Amino acid sequence: MSHIAVLGAGVVGVTTAWYLRQAGYDVTVIERESAAGMQTSFANGGQISVSHATPWANPATPMKALKWLFKE
Repeated sequence: MSHIAVLGAGVVGVTTAWYLRQAGYDVTVIERESAAGMQTSFANGGQISVSHATPWANPATPMKALKWLFKE
C-alpha cells in the first residue's frame, strides 16, 4: 500500500486526505499551524454580495456575468 503525505489541514487538505484514505491509501496530514484550518481556510466561509441573490451555480449566471462585465 502506498503512503501519501498531504500538506495542509485546511478544507482542501483534509478533504483530499479523506478521499485518499477511502481509496485505500495510508495518509499523513502535515499542518504547520497549531490547529487545522488556521491559514487559508480560516474565516473563508462567506461572501458579501449586497443586493445580489443569484447563486453562482445557477445555469443562467454565466450569461448574466458576461453582461455585468460590460456594464459601467
